[in-house]
Amino acid sequence: MRWLLGLVVAIIAGIGLMLVLPAPIDPVSWTPDPNPGLTGPFEPNRQLAEAELLLEGVGVGPDDVACAPAGVRYTGFGDGRIVRFDATGTPTELANTGGRPLGMQLDAAGRLIVADAIRGILAVSGQGEIEVL
Repeated sequence: MRWLLGLVVAIIAGIGLMLVLPAPIDPVSWTPDPNPGLTGPFEPNRQLAEAELLLEGVGVGPDDVACAPAGVRYTGFGDGRIVRFDATGTPTELANTGGRPLGMQLDAAGRLIVADAIRGILAVSGQGEIEVL
């Protein structure tokens, strides 16, 4: 019962302090600039309408691209595949992590270091051998 009395006294003291001490808030009204409409940086453009779709149908959900010498590129897809693209853009499946490859980068030894959402950090050799780091 004493704890209840102590709680009530603490609440009353807290409310009393709030009523006596000034609030440190000084609200200021803000009026935004008028709507510029579709002008300047908001002006519509059609630049992306002319973009060419590359490698359509190769895979779904690529997250990152690692660039290797001689125009070789690597990317991972949502189904776990890591695909290598040669300089002409021809895809070759390098490995399948069985997880979800996200970020990737080549290390000094030429291995592809992959952050996989399911399996963790992986090293993939040029022959497609996967090592969990």
